[in-house]
Amino acid sequence: MSSLGMNSRGEVRTASEFKDMFDDTGISASPYKCPFCEVLYVDKCIVTECVKAPHFGLVPKGEAHRNGCNGEATDSGVVTTSKPSRAPKGIVAGDIDLPEALVSRRNPTRLRQPGGDDNGPPPDVTEVRRRRRIVVGDPTIQSCFTTYNIRNIVEAYKRLRSKVHDAAVALGQSPGTDEYKKTFRASLEFHPLVLKKVKLNYRIAFSNSKLFPSRDNRIYSGNGTILIDDKFIVIQDNDVWPATFERTKSAPLTVRIARTLPPESPTTHARALAELEQLALEQKPIDWWAYGTATLHHDRFEILVESFDHLYWKNQYNPSARSTQPES
Repeated sequence: MSSLGMNSRGEVRTASEFKDMFDDTGISASPYKCPFCEVLYVDKCIVTECVKAPHFGLVPKGEAHRNGCNGEATDSGVVTTSKPSRAPKGIVAGDIDLPEALVSRRNPTRLRQPGGDDNGPPPDVTEVRRRRRIVVGDPTIQSCFTTYNIRNIVEAYKRLRSKVHDAAVALGQSPGTDEYKKTFRASLEFHPLVLKKVKLNYRIAFSNSKLFPSRDNRIYSGNGTILIDDKFIVIQDNDVWPATFERTKSAPLTVRIARTLPPESPTTHARALAELEQLALEQKPIDWWAYGTATLHHDRFEILVESFDHLYWKNQYNPSARSTQPES
């Protein structure tokens, strides 16, 4: 099934971009339609978390696309996830769909002709073909499970680690042993992950205070307290980080993100900013993940986060859960 859908303005978006269109109650901004033939869609694994990739199904069940449309931009279809062609040296724990690439947030593409709206007849064969050509020519659409938000990658990463752990223990491997560590590393390395065109995998794409920070962009994680100044939200991590590869020196680390939102920012960015400001007032520490480069400035590491798409913290957008859920 296509990972694309159309909003009421005739704009087509990728499925992961629809996550920005839901409120805190999990209600989606439906109805959705096929971007090509405008048959009705229902969202799957977009509002709620599940192991499948975000996608759309037809409404009602059993309905078919029309006028030569198959829901895809090409006759051969678009593959939403790709599977490795060879068996790994470690354990692959079950069938779990993982985002394969972090990409830039894509602007909506308008497919309807000027003046077109929901009240007109369904697109004919010629119109369906015209719309499909527009999407095929869009270089930002990739034939794999992509996301612009590291939240999706972090949650998938946590699920993968949990499943690999359970599978290794089931084989009699004890956590902390060389055999367990070898299996864990190999299993994470088996799953590719591209961060803004840099080809990595689910092991080396992530870093924390136990590792000397890479000079390239990674997804860093830690636990820290939030401060506010005139221009930035600042997360001061509670650990010190290795300042040399040999771990002979250490340095504190801060995460910074601008408090001024760019024009036309999505509503979720404003909500994220407001939540971080409230957490700073409450002086509550957070478990955080940030995509960027940890640069050493005057004996202090700093990660300057460009977008709220690249910053995530535990129980984000769910303030009540922070006070009721036990720490993992």
